[in-house]
Amino acid sequence: QSNVSSGFATNTDGIAGTGTLDITIDGVTTQISFDANDNLSDIVSKINSSGVDANASLINDGTDYRIMLTSESTGTDFAMSFAEAGSSLGFLAPGSEKVSALDATFTVNNIAFTKQSNIVTDAIDGVTFELKEEGGATATINVTPDAAGLATKVKDLVDSYNAVQAVL
Repeated sequence: QSNVSSGFATNTDGIAGTGTLDITIDGVTTQISFDANDNLSDIVSKINSSGVDANASLINDGTDYRIMLTSESTGTDFAMSFAEAGSSLGFLAPGSEKVSALDATFTVNNIAFTKQSNIVTDAIDGVTFELKEEGGATATINVTPDAAGLATKVKDLVDSYNAVQAVL
């Protein structure tokens, strides 16, 4: 998920006024306070040093300065929500959300899966999927046993067993 603040004409001290921004992700709320001594860069630094599971950046769209917040974790469980008190940064304004939090959805053999991450390790035992792009394209995946890997593991087991026997 990615959200942006309202636009500010400059990045000077006090431009955002005095207030608080509460960022809630996965049930954990982090409060960021700002005042007349803070510019937008200061607020970005406060967000990034707060421990919240999001990354803040200061952007300039050619007209205005904005704070962009992007969730560090994927999926709807990690959607960000906001509360503001005092002067508003604009995270509650319509249009603030630029990219919605989404779960990964895919099918394997016509079985639908929904996962919080694009790296899926628990759909098929022993198989990891890295979902790269959206689109509905069909991919054929062949899973075969790793005979060479199995032979190496058996050899290592036999070598370890023989080493123990030599000590006894």
